[in-house]
Amino acid sequence: MSDIRQWGTTFLLNGIWQITAITILAFVSAKLLSRMPSRYAHRVWVLALVACLVIPLATVLIQHSAGTDVAETNKVESPLRESPNSSARGFPIPLHSLSHSISVPPLFSKVGLWFFATLLLYATVRLGWMLYCTLSIRRRAYERKVKRVSSRTN
Repeated sequence: MSDIRQWGTTFLLNGIWQITAITILAFVSAKLLSRMPSRYAHRVWVLALVACLVIPLATVLIQHSAGTDVAETNKVESPLRESPNSSARGFPIPLHSLSHSISVPPLFSKVGLWFFATLLLYATVRLGWMLYCTLSIRRRAYERKVKRVSSRTN
């Protein structure tokens, strides 16, 4: 349960700043595309919506895999400690996550996760209600015959 809470907290904390940055970037891009056909702005917003889910999730997965590889990387000598005359080629910095984990009080983690779950439940109920209203309107709709209006030309 501790891992799930840690993953959720990491997702929420990263999501706060990453989703804000993605939204600002999408807004600026949509403004730059204001004279273009609206389908381009629509594509920007759809891409931003997908990125708002994928990027924080990918960050959680990268940080988790980097956290499990810490023991393995501590056993291997860092490439930064090699001599400058080394014949090894390649990038001298390991490409795994360079971020460090922060400790969050369990109360903050629980409150954040409950808030997120409540917000998700609210959005789901609201979407369901809108779907119900839409289907209700479609059921009550019927074709009406309109009287033909004759126009007088003088």
